[in-house]
Amino acid sequence: EAEATETDAEAEKAAEEARKKAAAERKEKQAELARTAEELTEKVGKWTYIVPKWRYGNFTTDVEDFFEAPPEPEADAETPEAGVPAEE
Repeated sequence: EAEATETDAEAEKAAEEARKKAAAERKEKQAELARTAEELTEKVGKWTYIVPKWRYGNFTTDVEDFFEAPPEPEADAETPEAGVPAEE
């Protein structure tokens, strides 16, 4: 049982080392991407883009186009309102 505990502790330690290494690699990659983004911003950030209206119109949409009216509830022939039994 002592061997199992040692093996578990070693496995846990190895897993923690792997997590730390992966976190360090992610942090390094993010720093590299941030530097690249900053370089690109310096290069093209001050540019003025001229986009023709016909092309711009293809990118804009009317918000109302995303919504549709809910379907009207169908009234039951035997009841005055759908789902409510008629009183006798």
